[in-house]
Amino acid sequence: MSERELNDFLGDARPEHLQVVDALPRNAHGDVRSEILELVAMNQLDLIDPLLKTDADRAVVGRIVAERRNLRDRFAF
Repeated sequence: MSERELNDFLGDARPEHLQVVDALPRNAHGDVRSEILELVAMNQLDLIDPLLKTDADRAVVGRIVAERRNLRDRFAF
């Protein structure tokens, strides 16, 4: 599904930032590594590297980070 098709499908329910990617980081069981995606979303990139075990993981996450759309600085809550 293209980004445009996804935006059309979501309509008014679409999030502020939407990033379509080729692949998601997954564990050995095939489950999405949401903790990594949450760190990307929060721009806590310095905490991601210790979680990556393989070069394949680094490649997938590297593409996601390079193309991320939430380029805000970190916020203190």
